[in-house]
Amino acid sequence: MKIAYIQPPYPFRGGAETRDTMDFMLSEAKQATAGTDLLVLPEYANCPGINEYGEMIRCVREEGRSFMEQLPEIARTQKMNIVVNAVRESDRGLENVSLLYNREGMIQSEYVKTHPTLFERESLRIQPGHKPGFTIVEGCRIAFATCFDLYFPEYFECLASMEPDLIVVPTYQRSEQARVIRIQASARAMDT
Repeated sequence: MKIAYIQPPYPFRGGAETRDTMDFMLSEAKQATAGTDLLVLPEYANCPGINEYGEMIRCVREEGRSFMEQLPEIARTQKMNIVVNAVRESDRGLENVSLLYNREGMIQSEYVKTHPTLFERESLRIQPGHKPGFTIVEGCRIAFATCFDLYFPEYFECLASMEPDLIVVPTYQRSEQARVIRIQASARAMDT
């Protein structure tokens, strides 16, 4: 499986920088290398750089909606699977969800982040998920985690019981040192 990952610079200022970041991700996705089987977009792709609840709701409903509506067509046109992590509104409130669009542009799988950070829970009112993410794509067994989930070895032990070939972990770190993330990812790889 040929995998590509789009990880744009973090848009610290929001506003136009947030829109530019979403435009960049869409442009890069439309130009993905031929033969890409799976494209992974970062955490909070439909509202990058937004750290305030009211602004996040507005962005998810406006620019973020337009961003999300374009992904199925990109998956179909580019003939690739796309994993996007986004904020979505549900009857439970806001969720941090990873969606897998298949090559036909249909949602094949979703995973709601199990371990939102304290900031996500308190300031952004993100609701936790309650089940691991797992699917089979073209014979490849794929499990899902999101960002802070890396800090929970028991979650990765659960994923290991599903015998995944690949664990997709969208993240959009801006405060954690890269060295710490690499150590956590290496430790979780050993757990699985």
